[in-house]
Amino acid sequence: MKNNAFVKRFWLNHNSNANIYTQNLKGVEDYNQLFACVDTLYKNQSKKNSQQLYKELYSQSKLENTIKEFIQEKKMAPGMVLTFGTLKHKDVIIIGNQQELDDGGKEWILPMNRNSIFDLSSVTKIFTCLSILILVEENRLNLSDNIYDLDNRFVNLKSVTVEDLLTFRIKLKTKARIDTMNSIEKIESLIFNIDLDMQGGRLYSDMGAMVLKYVIERITEKDYFSFVKEKILIPCEMKDTNISVENNKYVVSNNFEKKINYNCMNCIDDICRGLVNDEKARKINQFAVQLHGHAGIFSTVGDMTKLVESIMQGRLINNQWIDRMGINCTGSKKQDGTFTQFHGYLSYSKNPIEENSEVSHWLSGDAFALGGYTGNQLTIDRRNEVFLFMASNRCHNRVTRINSTEVVYEDGCVVWTDGKRYIQNQRYAYDRDTYIVRPALELALRYRYLELLLEQDHIDIACNINEKFL
Repeated sequence: MKNNAFVKRFWLNHNSNANIYTQNLKGVEDYNQLFACVDTLYKNQSKKNSQQLYKELYSQSKLENTIKEFIQEKKMAPGMVLTFGTLKHKDVIIIGNQQELDDGGKEWILPMNRNSIFDLSSVTKIFTCLSILILVEENRLNLSDNIYDLDNRFVNLKSVTVEDLLTFRIKLKTKARIDTMNSIEKIESLIFNIDLDMQGGRLYSDMGAMVLKYVIERITEKDYFSFVKEKILIPCEMKDTNISVENNKYVVSNNFEKKINYNCMNCIDDICRGLVNDEKARKINQFAVQLHGHAGIFSTVGDMTKLVESIMQGRLINNQWIDRMGINCTGSKKQDGTFTQFHGYLSYSKNPIEENSEVSHWLSGDAFALGGYTGNQLTIDRRNEVFLFMASNRCHNRVTRINSTEVVYEDGCVVWTDGKRYIQNQRYAYDRDTYIVRPALELALRYRYLELLLEQDHIDIACNINEKFL
């Protein structure tokens, strides 16, 4: 059967560019089972209308049920906008609220909608990665170039290359916290005197991307956001993506985040709508609003879909670079049998332990993903032609961190110092993958498999976006 070749294609993609630790996490039979419902549906559908088939697969997936459980029942975030699919068919799901409380703390419900604007937080790193690769393609820098040779303000980075920072191979550390400084001069002095961090531990860090932002500005002789606008936003027609959105009614709130550290209860109530959540970026923006290498950009699901399409179609940079972005550059097995973190270019690559993997095991060996602190997640698999982008406001009016044994719970909520109960969502990242990311990507792969069947029988597939409010 021809579709056996299609199943094998997905399995071969699964192993393409995978290393010894991420090969054969799924077998051909696993893919047969994943696509069995598509084969049955396609065989029994007499008219074979593509839109009806998409809708039936969507209904069979029960994805709406898990999304409602995640947002409405578990209340892991006030709201969410999710898009996923293929280059030919995309689902957009809108649920919940972009705001529960206004910036004064009074109840004021604003529902999520298709124009909701999100703080992308660490998903901003995708723009930094693309910017570096664009400059490589324009022969304005090489990945092997030393940082100091490109920007001599970084006096301690004479042996560090662009690729070292792009892949998280080198850890950096400032002598003090950026968010404690009281002038832009002191902040930039810390950044330009950044040094190697020789201590072990987690590889993922914002600091390398922060350095690369300054390198981009030095090479291009323009501020970083102007470069991103010229090379990415305008070509992709991303008209709703910006670094300043304070007066826009569609901006999603991340205010009133609550954390408990060693019995100290802290409510962050000064991140008004339109202010970037990241502490470092917010501190620098007090002196001049700008785009940073690690955070600082706001966007919509519609605009991010345009970016994904441009990436997957090779319209921004050559596909050879896209296929390198998700290849593991840091992951390895430790003596105790556990694994270090698996990173590609300013992103996560597939980890052999699924709970630790930002990249679904079903995807190709060079798929990549980025998560954002505010509740975002981007996954791109160019080889299989599937993607996912979800954006939420998981920080807004939620207890996000509990590092204490002396916490009073009632009905799953935390009793705060004011006697009120507040919803806690410590497991947001894990539950997000279980309830949203993995099942949505499995459905996207089924869509793509369906498209191959339709193309095999020369049935036209009209590109469309299916929007749903839950």
